[in-house]
Amino acid sequence: RGVEAVTFDEAQIQEMLYHIGVGNPRQQKNCGACGFDTCRARAEAILMHQENVSLCRQVVQEAKQDVYSVLYEHLPMAAILVDETQKVVGLNEEACSLFSIQPDQEKYIFELMDPGDFQYVLDTGLSIQNRRMDIPEIFMRVEVNLVPLKELKMVLGLFRDVTEEEEKEASQQQSRLQSVEMAQKVIEKQMTVAQQIAFLLGETTAE
Repeated sequence: RGVEAVTFDEAQIQEMLYHIGVGNPRQQKNCGACGFDTCRARAEAILMHQENVSLCRQVVQEAKQDVYSVLYEHLPMAAILVDETQKVVGLNEEACSLFSIQPDQEKYIFELMDPGDFQYVLDTGLSIQNRRMDIPEIFMRVEVNLVPLKELKMVLGLFRDVTEEEEKEASQQQSRLQSVEMAQKVIEKQMTVAQQIAFLLGETTAE
């Protein structure tokens, strides 16, 4: 007695195609990079538990190219891409300037700063927004946003130098404190003068 071939209905196949990132027929390149002749054949193999569920390699590659395009062309601030090993796999001109490194220079994020926040985002998939931190290695204070790119297993780090901004704010705060202190001294002096005048007037009245 032969083994009956397992068949799946069209809805199951379409759902799996969606899960592997090629739900739209235009995304189904049938490139064979995954080892299957067609995207549909891979979807069926996954349904039969002969293949692990994962995004289409071509889709991942295109997503990476999109990220790199944004990274290099559209971001007006320093941007760094870090993979799951904490290796810096992409950075723009602003980041090269900020951290004084070359675009083709192999670096890990722990060589540039404390990697704890990057690892937290990699582990949890949660973003970190508008955190201000010191980077002693470059004598700078920055505002950091870390964005998880879950499907790519990467983190996009965005950095803005706020060193001068905070120094200016501190200077302004110091000026405000000095102004308040000066005002208090003036008021105290005026009160002393007023008390002296009141005392003299009291003595005159008594005479």
